[in-house]
Amino acid sequence: MKKLVTIFTIMLISIFIVSCESIDTLPTELLEKVEINLSEGDRLDHITSDFSLPSGLEDNKEITITWTSSDPVVILIENNMGKVTRQSADKSVTLTAKVVLGSNSKDITFDLIVIKLEDVITPDTTKPVITGAKDINYTIGDAEPSYLDGVSATDDVDGEVDVTVDTTNVNLAVKGVYNIIYTAMDNAGNKEEVTVRVIVTSNEVPVVGETVTFKYTGTTTDKMTTGNNAASVGLVESVFNISTDSVGSYNNMIGLNVDGSVRLYADRTTGNGNTLTVATLGEQKINAITIVFGVGSNTVEGETSGLLKLGSQEITLGLADLSSTTKTYTDLDIKEFSLKNTTTGTKSGQIWIVSIDITYGGSGSVTPGEDTVAPVINGAKDITYVIGQDAPNYLAGVSALDAVDGVVQVSVDTSAVNLEVFGTYDVIYTATDLKGNVAEVVVQITVTDGEEPISEQTITMKYTGTSTVTMTSGNNAASVGLLDSLFNVSSDSATQYNNLIGLNKDGSIRPTSQTTAWIVFNFQTKINKITFNLKTWSDLDLAATTVAKPR
Repeated sequence: MKKLVTIFTIMLISIFIVSCESIDTLPTELLEKVEINLSEGDRLDHITSDFSLPSGLEDNKEITITWTSSDPVVILIENNMGKVTRQSADKSVTLTAKVVLGSNSKDITFDLIVIKLEDVITPDTTKPVITGAKDINYTIGDAEPSYLDGVSATDDVDGEVDVTVDTTNVNLAVKGVYNIIYTAMDNAGNKEEVTVRVIVTSNEVPVVGETVTFKYTGTTTDKMTTGNNAASVGLVESVFNISTDSVGSYNNMIGLNVDGSVRLYADRTTGNGNTLTVATLGEQKINAITIVFGVGSNTVEGETSGLLKLGSQEITLGLADLSSTTKTYTDLDIKEFSLKNTTTGTKSGQIWIVSIDITYGGSGSVTPGEDTVAPVINGAKDITYVIGQDAPNYLAGVSALDAVDGVVQVSVDTSAVNLEVFGTYDVIYTATDLKGNVAEVVVQITVTDGEEPISEQTITMKYTGTSTVTMTSGNNAASVGLLDSLFNVSSDSATQYNNLIGLNKDGSIRPTSQTTAWIVFNFQTKINKITFNLKTWSDLDLAATTVAKPR
């Protein structure tokens, strides 16, 4: 009897040891795949809403998972869901997943913190705001610009955030117009980009698109002299000629003031007051001007008026136009403009010009009509955009060079693009030289959600497994790299060869002599082109395609 008890005890110990060993025999790589499917915005240490719990693993259908909660009042496990009831204070809860495979099992614990009601974090989806970024004029030989001076970014959640600047496209040794990109990102990953220009010039001739400023540069009150006054107002004499008229007692008496402004006197009897003329030399052109008018030391009053000539165009300006205002004129193609003081009456009637910004159109270095070659646009290429990403920076890396005018500006037309709807849209880049020669490049932007293909997109059907198998009944799309929500890939039922299309380790597909593979588009979409065994059929309009091996 004692011997039997001893044997029975040994058996019990053996069973216990075997049972203990079986607990830890589940593969680690399977256990690592057990995860809690949290709601968007939540994490293990910040739970605010219900979440789902897996009852098994896709990789092994024999595995079952059951869940328990250390505090069902806060997290109740029900129908594979963790139902969250938030309290007045943060609560720590441990969830235990029992993973069972046959006679083996393993407990995995997850420590969660359920956030109290008043500490809900609203998802941050707003980009920072970048301020202070503006075009930079740089003269070759000067100290390198401090690109970040005066530039900052603030975020509605994080406050002040860092700003970076990408100047990789800039060459400060070569005249031209270059794009630089300022970027700011908040802690939630929301990113803002602002693109401005660096206009690199020399002390001689401006480049196309450069804006130069007319403003008196002296330190004492003076008057314009006869001849070219360009240097006295900060312009280059080899490019511009600044002159006054010769009208009676006001001949060459345009005032130059210590605050940098220029003052046009009036002849209140005749209306023939001072005329200021700004002209370019040779074939050089002016594309735009911005005139800032002030009131000076004696205010602008009475019947003050002026006549502005933009080439052959005449514009009459009244008191309201000439007192503390800014006037901008764009889309010009002129070599000269002038402003005449036409004031009459009993009041002073002086016109005070604070400054004039002049956008240079370039040097017409060839005989008019001789330049017939359009600029060349570089860097424009097709774009793939996934819905939800930041909007593309269409001009990044895109530039245009003209044989006569050098670097010219590129514009982009994205009016046909809808970044919220699947599709393929045209993006049009345009560059125009001074003679009106236009270059246009059309590329396409493909808008997708990163998963489903769109019209004109090419996808590849190829077996994606790692071992040789045969097609199963039903839809085999996923096994050949296609979306089963969009495609149905099936085999026929041909006698003993039912569903025996081979799927090979090298990715190829092997129909037998009595089987047929079908590829079918759902959602009324169509197949436009097929490449099969290096042969291509184009211009198709098919809802389904059969690929069969001859008997």
